[in-house]
Amino acid sequence: MGGTLEPWSSKVVQNLPKEVKTLRLIDSIELLEEVKIDGTIDSHNHVHSENEEIDEREYDEHIWTSLENATKMIDFIESGLSNIDKENESFYKENAENYKKEINSVKDEIQEIVDNSKRKRLVFGDKMPMLYFIEEFGLEVSAAFNGCAEETVPTSSQIAYLVDLIKEENIPVVLYIELSNGKVAKTLSEETGAKMIKIQTLHNISKEDFENGETYVSLMKRNAEVLKQALN
Repeated sequence: MGGTLEPWSSKVVQNLPKEVKTLRLIDSIELLEEVKIDGTIDSHNHVHSENEEIDEREYDEHIWTSLENATKMIDFIESGLSNIDKENESFYKENAENYKKEINSVKDEIQEIVDNSKRKRLVFGDKMPMLYFIEEFGLEVSAAFNGCAEETVPTSSQIAYLVDLIKEENIPVVLYIELSNGKVAKTLSEETGAKMIKIQTLHNISKEDFENGETYVSLMKRNAEVLKQALN
């Protein structure tokens, strides 16, 4: 991907032989500015509510959580490979088109779920590194932490805010992300009766899923099933 999420990658590229070509996928996507997510806090322990403006311009680099972005990255990779290896251009193009069809099929499935859902809000009792996904499907979101937060323990005011929100809007599901201990989500679940369910941010993958050969497409299909419960 490149960017600040992978600070090691620039060092790797710098140490490659000059004839080695590289593709930095973050260059293929127009980045979204970070926003203050409802329920998170700032350095003064102020709990943010929706529509607050962010003080400094920073950009979210979790670009892969948007399925449309995923297809753009496929085109970017296909073009790069075809330019390097002209003889196999048709092979790359065919694979790219087939993969994009799979991704767009899942995107349509998720859009249909969202369009026919009772509610549009997701609540994360965890970090929320899915801004591009949220924007793509027109969802609303509340969370304990933003996508790049270093915090792991919420304040009592955050817990109270999210508990009240879940109760007021009858939110049925509290989400937590892969490789998380789920402690915050468990607390919110116990306080409200909302069900705890894991959502895949595709930032990491469990050892079990890796060994089972799970893919971007299969994990996004899993997210579609999560949304059926979380939005109804």
